[in-house]
Amino acid sequence: MDLAKVVRRIERVIATCGSPDATTAELRSALSATTELESFVAARRGELIRALDALPGAFPEAAIADTSGCSLGQAAKEKARADTLDAAL
Repeated sequence: MDLAKVVRRIERVIATCGSPDATTAELRSALSATTELESFVAARRGELIRALDALPGAFPEAAIADTSGCSLGQAAKEKARADTLDAAL
């Protein structure tokens, strides 16, 4: 998804959340847009984790834990997901 599509989805979500007159269709569309945005962010996050892991001496689990406030165990699981996605590509 390119940046323009990301921005359009964000605008749709913001407009719908701010509209007391939003229709069911608009609410469903905005909800769908949040799912698409979550997938986009998760994919970019995986790319960043893999790039960090490629650096000499890097400890991506520590960076994940530090930046997200999770435990090292949770960070290790996230790194494993990023590794799995990388292997699938």
